[in-house]
Amino acid sequence: MKACWKILSIAGLAGALLLLVGCASTGVNVPSEWDGLKRVPSRNVDQLFVLPGTQLGPLQAVILEDTKVSFDRNWNPNRSQRGLSRQLSQNDMDRIRREVGEMMDAALRQELERGGYRVVTTAEADTLHIAPAIINLYITAPDTRSAGRSTIWVMDAGRMTLFMEFRDAYSHRLIARAVDTRGGTSFGQMQVANSATNSAEARRATTAWARTLVRGLDGLKEATP
Repeated sequence: MKACWKILSIAGLAGALLLLVGCASTGVNVPSEWDGLKRVPSRNVDQLFVLPGTQLGPLQAVILEDTKVSFDRNWNPNRSQRGLSRQLSQNDMDRIRREVGEMMDAALRQELERGGYRVVTTAEADTLHIAPAIINLYITAPDTRSAGRSTIWVMDAGRMTLFMEFRDAYSHRLIARAVDTRGGTSFGQMQVANSATNSAEARRATTAWARTLVRGLDGLKEATP
């Protein structure tokens, strides 16, 4: 059953990428229905889709998948970098994806437990299965952490989109999807960008998303059509 869930999760993520990229590139309005889920108003995230008729019991525990991370398809950090020492390698790319994913995982676990939810690995009564992903990650000035790197000044740190699926832990039935995009701080003036400032921006966004999730778990029930 675990392997089946992972296949469903990957398929759902692929569909989300196609939908979001298509909407962003063509300006098409977000649909009112998505895989049987109905779009409902939300003050916490950009888009929220809920399965009609869904009834959630008194939620007590959460199964939390590791966060998947993918870059924006138009992000090419090496385009303007002539020196090889300043270009990002595949190892650098993998490191960024891993660190952002681990940051999201840590923020989710911390805020869920702080909110009184137990993070478990097997389905129990009143358990929700959550699969988070960060997509369209765009870092304005990634840092290779190489010696002698020139100082880079930017107006903002970039952007990324959270895509999250919610399923019943026993049946793996898709209950809801949430999509939300956050941009880096708009400084209003040029600021130095490096791995430390980028990490701070990512931590700010992941913590905000984690806190929004905790506040919205009860709201998910209330939003059910």
